[in-house]
Formats: sequence, structure tokens, C-alpha cells
Amino acid sequence: MVGYPVDERSVFPDWPAKRDAIRAAVAARTPLLYHAGPLRPVRGAVTDPDGDRAQVAARAAFLNVASAVEPRLLVDLAGDPLDQYAAAWDATGGSSAADLDVEADAFRIRWCQLKVLVPHGATWRWSERWGFPFARDVPERFHDLEDFDVVSAPGNFPAFWTWVPQGWGLEDVTLALAYWRVHPLRESNPLPFDRILSCYEEDLELGAPLRLPGASWDPQVEGRATATKRILADMGRAVRSELGRIEAEARRTAVPPPLKRTGLDHLAWLARYHFRHESFSTIAENVCKERQTVTEAVKAAADLVGLPLREPTLAGRPRRTS
Repeated sequence: MVGYPVDERSVFPDWPAKRDAIRAAVAARTPLLYHAGPLRPVRGAVTDPDGDRAQVAARAAFLNVASAVEPRLLVDLAGDPLDQYAAAWDATGGSSAADLDVEADAFRIRWCQLKVLVPHGATWRWSERWGFPFARDVPERFHDLEDFDVVSAPGNFPAFWTWVPQGWGLEDVTLALAYWRVHPLRESNPLPFDRILSCYEEDLELGAPLRLPGASWDPQVEGRATATKRILADMGRAVRSELGRIEAEARRTAVPPPLKRTGLDHLAWLARYHFRHESFSTIAENVCKERQTVTEAVKAAADLVGLPLREPTLAGRPRRTS
């Protein structure tokens, strides 16, 4: 790593040193094929009955899992796409410092995200190669993505960000590139998708105090053993009633069903099928599940995150394209 550690205290003399450290760190990663646990609920899902915010969070979780299952996703992303974002940053007069004032540069960060969305550029080709959804048909008014006046014209900017989510892969990876270029690196490996995911791992604030009745004991009229039995019985009934009340309220307002049906293991199976081109049978044998169980789980996970599955007849890993 050229002598530069990669953690939350990393200090780099300039962007090239930080870029080299990122590339060395992602190149050293090995595939982590097994993931367990449920998808974390998100605060916004409580007021989002259609699950849009929940789907965005599930996509972030999928990107995080997928980059661990197939590290080459990050290796490739830290190549030409990262250079493309850095070049856009330089072209707008951005600072050459490795770590920047995110709030002060918020507009420049977003504008550089727009600039790397140029059709058939490095980031576009990355999304195409790895099979991420991206909006192929650029509306004619957005053909010149280099011209900020075009994109930001009245009526165009909202329409532009309505078009972009059709290819959420491009949108999310440009944010990952921005994290790499602008934010300080953290932990033992620079994982931009992990940082995106952390934005959604919020407390649903469903906790509530138990309203329990008061208890008393008069040792003059009741023995200790009798009082203990009576109080514990009363409290047991009260606790069960209160837990039922809180659970009913949580069920009324909690996350929509899609997040309950899919777990991190299913996202890992999806990543293995889609990015590593493993067959349903291979995955099923590896995780000791029935093939049909894996097939249904992968399809459900793909539907949740909005990822068009590759054709099952394709074999082998994706080849590098120029």
C-alpha cells in the first residue's frame, strides 16, 4: 500500500497517493461468499407503504454484499471509472487534496456525478459489463451531459434525476466514486457501498415503555411465598399484555413485506449467480439447499432490488471489454 494505511485516520499527501492506496486495498480482497442475517429495516419504510425507500436500502445492501462476493466489482470500479470521476473533479477546478470539505463541495460532488454519466464512458461501460441496470436511452435533451446549462435548465434537472433511476446502478456507483474521491477512508478496506448502506441502517424508533401496574405487599396479612406467587402472576399477565400491545403497534407501522422475505444470504446468492455466473445448482449444492429454494430466492431478491437477471444459458465470468 505504498506505506499508507487505509483506515479512518489515513492521511494522504495528495489524491494519487490515496488512489493508489484504494486500488491496493481492493486488489487484496478475497471473495466472501457467505452472508447471513436479515435485511435491516429503515426508518423511512414506516411512512413509505409502497417500499420505495426500503428498496433503495435493499439495493445498497446488495451492492455491499455483491462487492464482497465478487471483489473484482471494486477492482474494476477503482480503475477507469475512478479516474473518470477524478478527471471530472479536476476539470471543474476541484482541490487536489486527498480529503475534502464535503459540505463546502457538495455542489461540485453532485455535478461530477452527472459528468461521469456520459453515455459509453468508463462508468457506463462498468455498469454494462457487470450487468447493472442503467438507462440506455438518454433523452435527447440530455445528450450533452458535459453542459451544465443544459442539465440544470428549468424543468430539465428534475427530469434528469427522474430518468437516471431507471439505471440505478449508474446512480449508486457514481456516489461510490464520490465517496472514494472526497471522503476520508475508513476501516481496513475502503468500501464505498458499505458507507452508502450505513445511511439506511437507522433505528425505527419502535421501542416503547411498558405500562405495568404497581405492586404492594403487606407482610402482616400475607406470607412472603404467597405474595411472591401473586405478584409474579400479576406481573406476568401485565408484561405479556404490554408486549402484545407494543408488538401490534410495531406490526402496524413496521417495514413492508419485501424486507422481511429477503435476507443477506439471498442477496449473496443473487450476487453469485449474476456476477460470478454460478448456476442455481452449484449455489444450492454449496449452501446445502434445494435448487428450487435457491432459484426462487434469487429471483425474489432480483425483483426486490430491480436487477434484471442474466440469461441462465450464459456460462463463465464476464470478460473484460475495452
